Amino acid sequence: MAKVPSENNTGSQGFGETFFSFFRELADNNSKEWFEANRTRYKQDVQAPLSAFVEAMAPHIHAISPHFNADPRPNGKTIFRIHRDVRFSRDKRPYKEHAACHFRHAGENDAWAGLLRPSCAQPCRAGSGDMDAGALIAGNDTKED
Repeated sequence: MAKVPSENNTGSQGFGETFFSFFRELADNNSKEWFEANRTRYKQDVQAPLSAFVEAMAPHIHAISPHFNADPRPNGKTIFRIHRDVRFSRDKRPYKEHAACHFRHAGENDAWAGLLRPSCAQPCRAGSGDMDAGALIAGNDTKED
């Protein structure tokens, strides 16, 4: 994928109004029929900017560690898929109403370098950490007397 011309230092053009309007409309019309009618918009307004973002961030992520994955392909391991897993959920809406990506460490199943969740209803978020189950259990095991 070609680098997107930009004024910022990542080379990514960012997430424009069409990105956010897609999710606003999806929130009001979260159905397979609506999504299929808007699949071209999804590819152009959501997948393309996310792929450009991942591609632009790759050199910065690899500067931290060359072992972090930054795969800009829509079906790679970095960009989350839009389809929800509704098999065991009471909420049967078929699509996520946000976009997200993360940069996993190649040798670790649970270490991640960042998470992006741009959405119209929630602020953008970024984070990093090690999702070690033992640490999460230990961290949640504090009790006040």
